[in-house]
Amino acid sequence: MSNYYLLHKGEFAYNKSYSGDYPWGAIKRLDRYDQGALSSLYICFTPTDVIDSDFLVHYFESPKWHREVSNIAGEGARNHGLLNIAVPDFFNTQHCITNNKTEQRKIADFLNLINERIETQKKVIEDLKRLKYAISKRVFENHGSSNSMLLGKVADIYQPQTIPTSWLNDTLQYPVYGANGVIGKYSEYNHENSQICIACRGNTCGTVNYSEPKSWITGNAMVINTDKYDVNKRFLFHQLCTVNYSPLISGSGQPQIVRTPLEKMKIWFPNEDIQERIATLFDTIEDRALIEETTLILAERMKQYLLSQLFI
Repeated sequence: MSNYYLLHKGEFAYNKSYSGDYPWGAIKRLDRYDQGALSSLYICFTPTDVIDSDFLVHYFESPKWHREVSNIAGEGARNHGLLNIAVPDFFNTQHCITNNKTEQRKIADFLNLINERIETQKKVIEDLKRLKYAISKRVFENHGSSNSMLLGKVADIYQPQTIPTSWLNDTLQYPVYGANGVIGKYSEYNHENSQICIACRGNTCGTVNYSEPKSWITGNAMVINTDKYDVNKRFLFHQLCTVNYSPLISGSGQPQIVRTPLEKMKIWFPNEDIQERIATLFDTIEDRALIEETTLILAERMKQYLLSQLFI
């Protein structure tokens, strides 16, 4: 470890590796552990008494420091995903921030509260997912073998026509479902009603989606069409979401799921009243999760807006 830096809790490190989310690298503070080892490619530093450490954390979450770094990196300085920035040049960058520590502390406390709200919101969403998973296991795995039917007896299972991705455009009207859920929009639709579709090609094999009405479903998804059968579609959707599709996946190159194993799957079908109650329960949990996810998005957008406005 002789060629590594020893970072202590509360100290900062600049990772010069860039990506789409971090076009000029990332500066983070060590918070989770008392000590950490870093490659000598990192630039490490400790804030002095003239700056509030929490304030500095939020400052480096904003894009306000990017301009100075971009000036010293220079055009064509990027090499193998790593910015070519000399240590003296980095420490000579100039940053326009308030020198009033009371003001720094107020800004840091305010942004800390928003961070805490965001983390709490993430936990609420994760708890809802765990609740749904736990209830799903309880409901769909403990019903015994009674009232079970082959999926092929209650649904038409098929792969629709695939269209080129070059035909898709977000300005068009109808959503297109593929192996990764909605992959774009198209000028036509091939399914009038909502459908259950299971990704049947690629790394997302076995992912279950519920399409919007009037949508195009491509051949990368297997449609479980129950329109001609007396089936509660939402109940079936929630049950299919709990299935382990790994044993059904074949193909040495590209993973895929074919129709026949799906047709032979045994599905539990209690009476209509129980199906309706179970579907309503899971839909309620999903609706609540969607509201909480929207709240999270709004909180994160508010934070980003404040980061762009609180620093010069």
